[in-house]
Amino acid sequence: MCSSDLRAPPPLPDVEFTLDQRFAAPPIAVAAALVDPALLATMVDLPRLGEASVLTTAHTGDRVRQEVRYRFEADLPSAARRFVDPEQLTWVEVGEHDLASGQSRYLIRPDHYADLLEGRYAARVVEAGGGTARTVKGELRVKVPLVGSKVERAIVDGLREIATAQQRLVEDWLARSEEHTSELQSPDHLVCRLLLEKK
Repeated sequence: MCSSDLRAPPPLPDVEFTLDQRFAAPPIAVAAALVDPALLATMVDLPRLGEASVLTTAHTGDRVRQEVRYRFEADLPSAARRFVDPEQLTWVEVGEHDLASGQSRYLIRPDHYADLLEGRYAARVVEAGGGTARTVKGELRVKVPLVGSKVERAIVDGLREIATAQQRLVEDWLARSEEHTSELQSPDHLVCRLLLEKK
């Protein structure tokens, strides 16, 4: 007698990924820069990103809650384009940041394919060799028949490319900020400011 107990296949496991970044600046400076709306707005210039818009930023002491919308530009295989329109591959990244501990948690909230795309990751910045090491560990799942794994690889490869470019962006941003701070604290600038305050 044939059994009619046909069970659905188990769900595919999430794709896990790790990204490593290194910065010359101290952890607190890196953590603060990565939630600075002015810096985040410039991330639109990074590869694979067609949009980087800060939607909300809320501070409570050393904690920051932030929502940022990104449009991800991925080279999807033709089979995947039957299910996913690359122009609609946008999501809101909801971040919870503890600047004091250098730890952050992120949730990817898709604008369109909420039933097909899930993602979350955590990041931590720590002192390393006089600078900062940032480690990102995350999980991603694309629930598209047959080609989901290819889409996942395309997204993770893009995230690695973005992380490398983001590292340079943050380094340049912090260097300019330090130069600006040094200029503001120069004797000539302080004298001019004192003279203006006396008028």
